[in-house]
Amino acid sequence: MKKTVLVVTAFLLICTIVLPLTSCDSQGTKGLEFELLPDGTYGVRMGTTQNLEKITIPESHNGKKVTQILYGAFENATNLKSITIPDSVTSLGNNVFEDCSSLTSIKYHGTEAQWKTLDKVEGWDDYYAVKNYTITYEYTGE
Repeated sequence: MKKTVLVVTAFLLICTIVLPLTSCDSQGTKGLEFELLPDGTYGVRMGTTQNLEKITIPESHNGKKVTQILYGAFENATNLKSITIPDSVTSLGNNVFEDCSSLTSIKYHGTEAQWKTLDKVEGWDDYYAVKNYTITYEYTGE
């Protein structure tokens, strides 16, 4: 009985701690938290990446597109300097970068025209903050 409890406990620890940390690819996405949306795509938020300086949001997670950066996704990530956003993202929630005082670079893997058509809630980049970031467009044609 004790052996069964120990095995179950070890399994639960692996499922709740280790697997979420390894489920992302190796492109600066480790620690991001994904939420399955009603349309079958994923939204993303900070998860355990709060202290990182550079974050890359993947185009897909578990074989489905990442289409939203969720409300308050990177709020208070004061170390965040650079974020890369794939062109699969179609929506930015409110306060996505609130209090991201070190943010200087948003790299969007799409065109400027695509960026302008994103559904961006007013205040997506923090209502009151001084906007010290530059948005660059890195369309790859894929």
